[in-house]
Amino acid sequence: MNNIIDGKALANEILADLKLEIQELTSHTNASPKL
Repeated sequence: MNNIIDGKALANEILADLKLEIQELTSHTNASPKL
């Protein structure tokens, strides 16, 4: 169970980092990301 919980926590951290990076990129380019 610990591995599953750690995996979810790691995934959430990665997603949060990606969202921040996308927000920074879009704020600089004023373009909406097509994901």
